[in-house]
Amino acid sequence: MDEIRNLTENRKDKIKVKIKKRITMQLLILVASILLVVVLIFAMTAAWFTNVAQTSDLVFKTESWGFDSEKITVAESSIAIAPGTSGIVPLTVDNSGGMESVKIGVTISKAAMDPELQKRIFFYADVAKTQETEVGAVEDAAAGTTTGDATTGTTVGTVAETTSRVYLGASSPENYVYTILAGQKLTMNDIYYNDVPIKWEWVYDMVGYYFRGTVNDSAETAVTVDEYVRPIAYDYEQAVFETGTEKSVHQLVKIGETAVSDFLTEISSEDGYKGNIDVAEAVTVGNQIYYPVEIDSNGYGVWAYLCTQEEVEAGISYDTGLANSTEAVTATATIILTAYNVSAETEPVNTEAQLKAALTNDKVDVVELSADVSLESSISFTEGTKVLNLNGYTLGYSGTETEYSMISVTDGATLTVTGGEVVGTSNATALSGKLNIKAFDTAGGNLVLSGVKVSGVDSAVYVQDMTSQTADSTIQIINCDLSSAQTTIVLQGNGSATVANTKMVIQDSKVYSEYYVAIIGQGNSSAEDARWGTELVLVNSEIYGYYGGLYQPQQRSVTTISKCKISGMTGIAVKGGTVNIYDSEIAGTGSAEEILAAAVLKSGYTDTGDGVYVEVGYDWTVSVTLKGENVITSNAAYAVEMVGTEGKGPGKVLIYDGTFTGAAGSANWNDYGTFEIYGGTYNGTVNGTITRYDANE
Repeated sequence: MDEIRNLTENRKDKIKVKIKKRITMQLLILVASILLVVVLIFAMTAAWFTNVAQTSDLVFKTESWGFDSEKITVAESSIAIAPGTSGIVPLTVDNSGGMESVKIGVTISKAAMDPELQKRIFFYADVAKTQETEVGAVEDAAAGTTTGDATTGTTVGTVAETTSRVYLGASSPENYVYTILAGQKLTMNDIYYNDVPIKWEWVYDMVGYYFRGTVNDSAETAVTVDEYVRPIAYDYEQAVFETGTEKSVHQLVKIGETAVSDFLTEISSEDGYKGNIDVAEAVTVGNQIYYPVEIDSNGYGVWAYLCTQEEVEAGISYDTGLANSTEAVTATATIILTAYNVSAETEPVNTEAQLKAALTNDKVDVVELSADVSLESSISFTEGTKVLNLNGYTLGYSGTETEYSMISVTDGATLTVTGGEVVGTSNATALSGKLNIKAFDTAGGNLVLSGVKVSGVDSAVYVQDMTSQTADSTIQIINCDLSSAQTTIVLQGNGSATVANTKMVIQDSKVYSEYYVAIIGQGNSSAEDARWGTELVLVNSEIYGYYGGLYQPQQRSVTTISKCKISGMTGIAVKGGTVNIYDSEIAGTGSAEEILAAAVLKSGYTDTGDGVYVEVGYDWTVSVTLKGENVITSNAAYAVEMVGTEGKGPGKVLIYDGTFTGAAGSANWNDYGTFEIYGGTYNGTVNGTITRYDANE
């Protein structure tokens, strides 16, 4: 049975409860632009801006050319770096000033670091990249034939080379390209990220590296290094070096049974540079051997270097010494963002006909209202990329349908809506038990709402990817004020139909429901349900639902909540997937209702009055983790409670810290699954045989 329909049946005795008057909220200022990484440093004319944030061990400095430095921040929380560790660069870029696209080039300089650290600390975009490179003679060993002229280097075509990650450096080739649509923020940190994150790593067992510089054995300075661009990795325990005690330097011979020449060919086939490394072209300077990767006639470019046994051992000693030192190492990296505007064709409209025509016009990038517009029929946006700038006006509905979506985005199309109001009709009612009137819906589409206020609907955003078997929706809701008479946001994936997940990020917004719940990950009790496979991120937002703020029953779902305020009769109800809660305030305001294992609902949930209610009643995992400065309260029941049915789940609750207050008790475990407390403050009884660990363990 449909989850929402089941909620209706379970609450018939509460239909006459007076609905709280909807809170009027002010529209937040919109943010809009597209960010795309490019390298145009020398083309820019704007001034440089600087913003520095220092951590205990790692210092990030950001520089921007052509972009407001106040829109660029590096998280101030410290990052403890050590040999062998890695993490995400805590960077936020908020381009919220206009409708036109913005391109931003991102490069990272390590020039301020100690040279030994430059060899060890690297930055990369955590995404695979495929690029085409030109090739000359190509030998087909199986066929015994060669195409092209190896002597003259005749180009015969291109080959595709895929790198597992994109390393970032200070020079133009070492960069990454982001595409962030109008109204979006680029946000990256260890808790969540809404695009490909930039990561850092301190390579332990430094066995080799690529560097950009010059190697010329006839020059006065034979080797110069401008920057270390990427590490070389292999299993050091499998390394075989030259033998002979009379040697002062022992070169690498093979890794396991793989010769150095074969190893270099293997790694260079997926390093992102043209061609493969040929050991016959190596240049020896003293006791060191350098392998050209991509160089010019003067010997300048990218070189590969494999450390000798003595250098590897010295590097291990260096890392071990740092790891055991009581003094932190300071490493400074400069993140450079270079921006410029991209012209966009804008079409002003003031009627429904003009609006629909502009949305289908390939020559128009931004459709901008110049007056209030009322729709007599729905809009279906099925292809292309467009920005709909409401421009402070209202998009309304005056049609006669009683079941409709004002705007549908499907089939991989991308629509950004910014800066105005979207109002349904008075047909929306808190007592209908249906979601007939929707402002937006998606099925395999991409939707961005920025600075938009929605009202007069049963649902503000309805994601129904189960109807799309080929694409996943991506939704970003930023600086919005969304309210509804029923369930404001419905999130449905498409199960295993696609490899990726349906993704939604709600940031700096208010989500309000006059009835039912504010946000629901809709599914049903069947393990074959095709609506799972979702990722939901809630950040710095206020979420209120009459019966519940958030209800997540979906299997194989991931929900991240950070710095939010969530409330309802039951603050949060979880019946499936993984939910991680950080630094949030969650309150259950309803009356207490005891739930026993025998009373666990097949579908839907009963309002317990808990702050966080975890129910294990399905044939899939339920896991809830609370970390940070959470404040979880219940006016009449438990701050945190878990109930389970034998043979279901498994279920798990892990509490690391926070403050928990409940009238019936601060925590309640009904002798099912795992309930572990590592720390926190508990203002009320902790009920059940709950395993409690020392917070310092």
